[in-house]
Amino acid sequence: MRVIQNPAVVESLRQELDRGEWEAVALAMELQAPLLIDEVRGRRIASLYRVPVRGALGLLLEARQAGYVASLSEEFRKLAAEDFRVSARLIQDLLRAAGEEQE
Repeated sequence: MRVIQNPAVVESLRQELDRGEWEAVALAMELQAPLLIDEVRGRRIASLYRVPVRGALGLLLEARQAGYVASLSEEFRKLAAEDFRVSARLIQDLLRAAGEEQE
């Protein structure tokens, strides 16, 4: 367990986000590390604090481009089965960026 060192930031984040989100943002700030977060409000607040944010889909694209994931479209199907919601346009853009034809 790690205690966040900047109580003013913690208090400010508590006003804006749920506990898990504000803890993640505060820790990323303190460690000067990117934050993996998909929730829109959390991403917006993190960006206001200049925390670099990444989402699951961007991470999957990077994994596909590095050869760790064989099929981005298959990973998207798995996410959809778990009720992960994303626009069809974003899916198309990511598939195109990965060099996969839309099926």
